[in-house]
Amino acid sequence: MTVVWAGVLMLALLWPSHALSPLDGVPLDGRAEAMIIGLAVPILIWLQRPFLARPLVRVAVVALLLTKIADTAVLTQQGLCGRFSQQPSGPYSTEILTIPIDEPEGLLRSWDLRADAPACTAIIDRSYAQASAFPAWFVNITDFATGGKRAFALDVSGYARVTARGLFVIEVDRGMTVTGRVGAQAVASKDGAPMLAALEPGTHRLDLRATLTGEAWRFMPTWNGRDAFTATMLTTREPRSIDRAAGVFRAV
Repeated sequence: MTVVWAGVLMLALLWPSHALSPLDGVPLDGRAEAMIIGLAVPILIWLQRPFLARPLVRVAVVALLLTKIADTAVLTQQGLCGRFSQQPSGPYSTEILTIPIDEPEGLLRSWDLRADAPACTAIIDRSYAQASAFPAWFVNITDFATGGKRAFALDVSGYARVTARGLFVIEVDRGMTVTGRVGAQAVASKDGAPMLAALEPGTHRLDLRATLTGEAWRFMPTWNGRDAFTATMLTTREPRSIDRAAGVFRAV
């Protein structure tokens, strides 16, 4: 039973949440959750196995798992939808150390369980200050196949809900050429110029397409000078009224 309850606990912690938080489950791409969920909790389970036999602990574990299940059932996925593909567009096929790689749609996946491929290959859940922060683990494959020459397309889509008038800014880097729309406004960037859009209160659609080369990448959206992932509600699909409860799920 200790093994069973350890498995239930890890399932509850790893279950991907639609509400973004520092401990929102896989893919464990943040330092805190990787250290806590991926390392500290398994060690503590091994060292303190009698802890899982306590009735209150088991109630808490089940409550957490049910909360995660309800979260994914009722909330719209927070963050933005990111879709990486190889350039030029078309099927992608190569062989790495005798391992065949075949993607008929040319998608470059990030192994993000929250993503709904082919619409999204990753959920953009925070700002990326540099290329190594991007959910682009596929570069281990593509760099090997192309000798380090990079040419990717990144489509970013979603919705931003804001409660007041303000300025939405997206900072990018010189390795990105971007076009698209934020709300009703067309935006574009070349050589690292930031993109700006003045928004009224309400929900606004984001549609961006970026061409990425080299290693100078950055994607940092802000709202009135603050991180947009905390200052606004960003969702992959149009948010609903129930999504206002995301803060409750985040706190749990």
